[in-house]
Amino acid sequence: MRVGFVGLGSIGAPMAERILTAGHDLGVWNRTPSKTEWFAELGAYVARNPSELADRSDVICLCVTDAAALDAVVFGPEGIASASRTPPHLADHSTIPPSETRRLADRLARQAGSMWIDAPVSGGISGARAGTLAIFAGGPADAVEVVRPVFECFASNVTHMGPVGSGQIAKACNQIIGFLSFAALAEALALGDRQGIDTSRLARAFEGGFADTPVLREWQRALTQDKKLLGPALHVEAFRTHLLGQRNGPDYSGPSPTNLFKDLEIIRDLAEEAQCNLPLVERMAAFVEQVRTKQPEQGKS
Repeated sequence: MRVGFVGLGSIGAPMAERILTAGHDLGVWNRTPSKTEWFAELGAYVARNPSELADRSDVICLCVTDAAALDAVVFGPEGIASASRTPPHLADHSTIPPSETRRLADRLARQAGSMWIDAPVSGGISGARAGTLAIFAGGPADAVEVVRPVFECFASNVTHMGPVGSGQIAKACNQIIGFLSFAALAEALALGDRQGIDTSRLARAFEGGFADTPVLREWQRALTQDKKLLGPALHVEAFRTHLLGQRNGPDYSGPSPTNLFKDLEIIRDLAEEAQCNLPLVERMAAFVEQVRTKQPEQGKS
């Protein structure tokens, strides 16, 4: 299958690489051209723009920052929708509001006749590299089945959730559990630190118990490597050091914290739309804002 991939960021790049190593004819485009150089060395086709990529693809996968970036890639000058031959299926792995997904899908169907599948992923960079991501797919069931072979290059669990937009709703539910897990682990570590136990032993101690979670294992794995913290480990360490009033916490001003806060806003908007009270999400949104601006919690040092 001829697959186009747009968005070679920290998660998109390993996803695209797995498509290539699975034997598909891969073409790529990225807003920052330097990120395509590695793929050119691996034998992938590097398109000059999204329109050219669309012309040579049977399906296009997108993994970009937000709805504005999607709009630009799909409908902007030299965008996918302007191609002389638009692929019949477009799979979006970005995380955006379901309302934006439906708007973009409707416009693409009217303008180009292509089917939009919202297919946000969970599992982080390590999951993308290992090919074990989870995908929540929204769109017609038959369309999801057409692109399933591509999804299975980098995902071990692909679930059709319903019509267009359903994948993004499922991702919001996933993020609630994941984000609150980051905060819960940070609080547990802060308590353990203050009480004088060796918190590096907790991952082993919790094996087999209810607190034995992927977030805890990812945090433990990251701390054993001499690398810049990313994903869950970054959030947990930023939260933990903030709770302890320490000044040696990781830099919390990059794209990962920005995306976390963006996702929290998506969740809060969905809750407001559904008139659903989510007090833990509200508390976490306020806490994340404190960490981002380095403001101590009221009444604490």
